[in-house]
Amino acid sequence: MMILFGFYDYYRLEVDVILYLIQYAISGGNRSFRYMEKIAEDWSDHQIDSVEQAQEYTMRYQIYLPIFKALGIPYHNPNDQEQESVDRWLYTYHMSPDLITEAARRTVRMIGKPSFKYMEGILLSWYQQQVKNLSDVESLDLAYRSARTAAQSSGADYARGTNQINRGSSSPRKGSYFVASNTPYYDYATYESTGYEVDDDMDKDTE
Repeated sequence: MMILFGFYDYYRLEVDVILYLIQYAISGGNRSFRYMEKIAEDWSDHQIDSVEQAQEYTMRYQIYLPIFKALGIPYHNPNDQEQESVDRWLYTYHMSPDLITEAARRTVRMIGKPSFKYMEGILLSWYQQQVKNLSDVESLDLAYRSARTAAQSSGADYARGTNQINRGSSSPRKGSYFVASNTPYYDYATYESTGYEVDDDMDKDTE
């Protein structure tokens, strides 16, 4: 009880905020008063003085924590640039937190470092292709791999046909390689579909 009083007296949290804090901690499976005290200290530092502010803050934490974790950076209070990016992905592109986190994983896998700019390229491409969930992403991945395999196979056929022409044989199949290689899917390495260029330096907002 003294600890709870300390939330009110030392951390200057309102009673309804303290009650919400306790509910939030227990709902997450943690009944430790030490854990609750850490939350109280954090909310006090961020001047949380209403239940509405606490709800918004915890919602943002639940969204940003897996994104930062997937990028391999420690959780921190998102800066303005990070908030602007995530808000665009959530409310303009209508991407779910799961999709945003998957884009973060792919970013690190492709370029080996965190980059909100690279994530923007991925999520913009998914938005343009009307991706709604992870199953849609898997379908695009499968279509891309199939098209790439077909393009490579057709390219080999084209090369063999060219060699046949040079030997005076019949003409190769025309255009199959180029049709297959023009599949309207996003190339993660070059951003060919979006025209988005990858910055070689880590984003300033993640340093």
